[in-house]
Amino acid sequence: MRIVVTEEELIEFQRHAEEFAKMIENSDISPTFIKLVVNNLNPNLKNLDRIVELIKSKAVSIAVPQLIESLINSDDSHLSEGLVYTTSELAQFFQVSQTTINKWINQGRFIGIFREPNKHTKINENVEWVASNGAKIKVKEIIEQYLSNEYNPPELSKEDAMDEILIELNALEQKYDGNIKENLLLKEELTFEQESDYGAWFHFSKMLKELNASD
Repeated sequence: MRIVVTEEELIEFQRHAEEFAKMIENSDISPTFIKLVVNNLNPNLKNLDRIVELIKSKAVSIAVPQLIESLINSDDSHLSEGLVYTTSELAQFFQVSQTTINKWINQGRFIGIFREPNKHTKINENVEWVASNGAKIKVKEIIEQYLSNEYNPPELSKEDAMDEILIELNALEQKYDGNIKENLLLKEELTFEQESDYGAWFHFSKMLKELNASD
């Protein structure tokens, strides 16, 4: 999960970048700190090889300004291209609710993606999604599978599966004033839509019981 850096913060940092670089250079522990930072950087970071060589040569005073410049001007090169999708579109591709997509974003399961207040989150197809078993899968691969003739939705964890079922059940209950079973069973004749809704309610209720029984 990444920490949000606003444009205003970045501009302010750029104003004091030289001062910050000198502060690090003058610290006795700066070489160790820089090594730790560099070892955990994106390998695609601009000028990284040059920065590493400078640090190995103990030219920290030269390496630090270059490191700062590269960090400021860095972007995720693998995300600079590719299609971008809304959370509602991803919900369709993943065959889950939009609520679950947003929950995964909050949990950091779309690597490098975070939600900003009052903004609609969009996700590049090259972003990696962390499955319930820990596997990392590119969003693009999920979409390609969805568009294929042989699509198997990503396997959900028990928690995610229960959340999905409860979302469906709550939606059906709300549609029938909070009690779908009684409201539909009291009717002498059901429409096709009502029969379909009752069948869905029965199906999801059964799935929920089975999940609860598996504890």
